[in-house]
Amino acid sequence: KRAFPFQQKERGPGTYGPAREVFSSPFLTIPGSGQEDLLAAALYISNTHKTSTGTKSPIITDLQLQNVTSLFSQHPMSNSPPSSSSSSSSSSFSASSYNRILIGHPRQNQATEALFRRMNTQQGRYPPVYFDFDDKMMTKRNKTEVAVGEGDNKKDNAEPQEDEYVLSGIRIGNCKFLGPGIGVLLFIADWDETHHTSMLNLVIAGTDSKGLRHIMKLAQPTIPPMMRAPFANQVPDYVVVDGSVLSSGAGGILAAGFWANDWSVASEVSYPPTC
Repeated sequence: KRAFPFQQKERGPGTYGPAREVFSSPFLTIPGSGQEDLLAAALYISNTHKTSTGTKSPIITDLQLQNVTSLFSQHPMSNSPPSSSSSSSSSSFSASSYNRILIGHPRQNQATEALFRRMNTQQGRYPPVYFDFDDKMMTKRNKTEVAVGEGDNKKDNAEPQEDEYVLSGIRIGNCKFLGPGIGVLLFIADWDETHHTSMLNLVIAGTDSKGLRHIMKLAQPTIPPMMRAPFANQVPDYVVVDGSVLSSGAGGILAAGFWANDWSVASEVSYPPTC
């Protein structure tokens, strides 16, 4: 992928977005390990891309990403699933050749955590986005059947699942969104120091499992079978929603907009403009 050195600190031709720009090059879908709702979201996105446009999006978990060279034997730009027919080219694989869909917040997904660690230590080179955690809010949740786009009145199974870190809030610029059921989508470009190229990331997360379901509502085809690829139509650089998106569609959007050239919030083309 072509990149210009100035894109280390500001937006350029390869990082202007919006969200759908992530899909313009081969991309991986990377859910956090150990939570069924994250994997369900990854499967929905990958399968819908395949159904609507024929795009192949390999799914690997955040833990598998650490040993990704052994998982792929195709050329890095082929965007093909792993193949056991040839292992000679596996050493040529570079994860930096792929854009990424990161599903889960930093406490759920190690790839998201690594991205936000760089964002926190190199402020000014990334959008002003922060996940705020309160460890006192960590709760034991019940296993819930995740159905993208359905309501929140599904019955919980009595079988307990792992601890879930509940976000106390999501901050974008001067705006903070608190409470359960908040979902967020973020377009973030990352600079690969080793290969001197830009990687595009689409972070999809929620303050809890319901928040993830709410932001995934935007991935649903609006008029099946006339399907578009998920998050590829009228989705800006960032979107924040709550539960009203299930019944009101765009009326459930709490915030949406674009990043400026310096990765700050472009208030003139964002809602609310005070962010």
